[in-house]
Amino acid sequence: MSDEPWNLNKLRKYVEKNYSDPKIYLAQINSIGRTVDIFIYHMSTAKALIDRIEPKDHKDALNPIIPPKEKKFQLHDIRLGIQSETQATVHNARSIHDMFSQIANGLLISPPMEIAKCNIVGLAKKLPPSDLKDSIREMLDSESYSYINAFVNTIKHRNLVEFSARIDFQEGKGGVQFQGFEYGGRYFKPLWAVQVIENALEVKNRIVMAGRLLNGELGIT
Repeated sequence: MSDEPWNLNKLRKYVEKNYSDPKIYLAQINSIGRTVDIFIYHMSTAKALIDRIEPKDHKDALNPIIPPKEKKFQLHDIRLGIQSETQATVHNARSIHDMFSQIANGLLISPPMEIAKCNIVGLAKKLPPSDLKDSIREMLDSESYSYINAFVNTIKHRNLVEFSARIDFQEGKGGVQFQGFEYGGRYFKPLWAVQVIENALEVKNRIVMAGRLLNGELGIT
């Protein structure tokens, strides 16, 4: 997957040139750009906190589980920070999809779907055959998207995905982990916090790729 950015400035210029009242499109474009920045902030903060408790050896791996007395409160705050920042990262990854759906709906679908009914799944159904449609369908079928979507809906509608310090002697790994959960009749296995972040990053990157394809659909080169 290419890490080439989505050229939002060219998209802004396109809507300013081609629409008599581009304000709504400009607001949507600015929102998605800002949300990507917020995503990167939360992701970087979460990763920095994870690195602070990343164990150097088996003995060190026990610290998050049985912390030394002098580090007990510090490690509690770090674990809370990891959970908070990881969940914020996941939320923003999912929000980027909703924002993209609104932009693509307005620019590519005629007549556009009602705003309240517009989402990434509906967009994939409405788009005519194209590389963009294929890319979105591939994303919707990906394990990363399935996990992030299930995670967000679980913590939004029911309860938090359990989060705890853990050591895995088979893997020789220790740290903090989001426990397994069920959503939509499917079980999602436990993942280390850094794996959750990696899933969120892939989901965000797929929308950036879709954004480049959107520009291409509009003839923006």
